[in-house]
Order: sequence, then structure tokens, then C-alpha cells
Amino acid sequence: MNACRKRSSYFTPLEQEVLLQTYEEYGHVFSKKSNTAAASKERKAAWEKIAARVNACNSSGEKRTWIQLKMKYKNLIQKANRKRAESMAGQHQDRDASTSTTQLDTLPVKELYKQHLKKSIEKTVMEIKYLDRKLKKVDLAILLLERQLRE
Repeated sequence: MNACRKRSSYFTPLEQEVLLQTYEEYGHVFSKKSNTAAASKERKAAWEKIAARVNACNSSGEKRTWIQLKMKYKNLIQKANRKRAESMAGQHQDRDASTSTTQLDTLPVKELYKQHLKKSIEKTVMEIKYLDRKLKKVDLAILLLERQLRE
């Protein structure tokens, strides 16, 4: 590590916006499935063009490398996915236990298992209530029979 290297400044909102917009323009390059040297060079060239555009709009004069921009884009996407997952988890917790089958198709495995366990617990609780009521009915029948025997 170089001890004299200075920490880069924070990305401005304008830089982030330009990064995201420019990435969308070159999205077709990044979405290709090929893993050849030519495709790799094409992706690198696209990142360099993105870097040139972001650096052109940067008023502070700090130049970003294409590697820094690639890392920033990855971090932005991770942060957005994390926030979306947290908000979805919050919605699932707030929502009552009734989940339609169309919603079940979009849930992650952990959430599906959680829903399954909730339903199993609810079913068990209902069965316990049913058995408890049956016991009360039997107890009442016993009391009735005892009264009839005394008379």
C-alpha cells in the first residue's frame, strides 16, 4: 500500500446520477453472456467511456478511474437491493398471515419456510383449541351423568 495516497472524495449526487444513466446506455455490453477476451475488452472499453463521461461532469476536478466507477456501481446496486429486501421483509412482518399463491411465488425460500411454519403453528393452535373444547364437552357430559345418578 502506498502511504502517500490520498483518500478520494465522496461521489457527488450528480456523479452517481451520470454513472447510473451512462451504465444504462451501455447495459447491452454488460448483459452479454459471453466470457471471451473480446467481450472483456468491450466491457472495459465501456467502463472507460463511462469514466470519461463521469469525469467530464465532475466540477471538483477529481478524476475517477473506471475501476472506481465499477466498484461504486456495484456498491450502489448492493445498497439498493439491501434496502429493497429490508422493506420487503418489513412488509411481510406487518402483513397478516394470509398470503396468496401469487405472492408465494415471489417470496424467497426463507420467507416461504417462515410462512409454512406460521401456518403449521396456527393449525396446531386450532387443533389444541378443538381438543380443549372436546374435553370441556366430555367434562360437562360427566357432570350431567353424575347429577342424573344422584337424582
